[in-house]
Amino acid sequence: MPEFAKEYLIFLGMSIVITLSYYAWRHRQIRGGQAFFWLTLAVSEWVLTYGLELASGTLAGKLMWAKLQYIGIAITPVAWFALAQAYAKPNSPLRRRALAPLLVMPAITIALAASSDWHGLIWRSARLVDEGGLRLLQLDHGLWFAAHALFSYILMGLGSLRLLVSALRSPGLMRWQA
Repeated sequence: MPEFAKEYLIFLGMSIVITLSYYAWRHRQIRGGQAFFWLTLAVSEWVLTYGLELASGTLAGKLMWAKLQYIGIAITPVAWFALAQAYAKPNSPLRRRALAPLLVMPAITIALAASSDWHGLIWRSARLVDEGGLRLLQLDHGLWFAAHALFSYILMGLGSLRLLVSALRSPGLMRWQA
């Protein structure tokens, strides 16, 4: 694959997700609309900052974009869970009171990513490696990275399970649509 093709693919992916964010914002009053908006916005931010990390040529620049990626990385699992809840239990979407505790872990993660140079909890070390004609950022992850990864996988798994159970309990046509 030509070098420039990767950047175009990232730009294409980002464009698609930003378009979905705009669509979700316009339809945020429908069931799951707000959660879908936050999910697509978080993924858009993640893809955009990853693309900018790839485009950056210095370790300092790549680290700056990597830190900013954690905004999207940290919010995506919570937004996915909220979206799954809105679709699986339309009469009881996550309320702000229930959503607030779920946002504690992402808030801590974003703060720790921004300050990881001081404590190494997100990444202990960083270096540039050449791979396939690209200078990539290689990180040795720290303890909080593992904690956040576990939190993220649990939330995404619970959201997916919630959707699956809801789909299996739905009558014929509704099950097919799910």
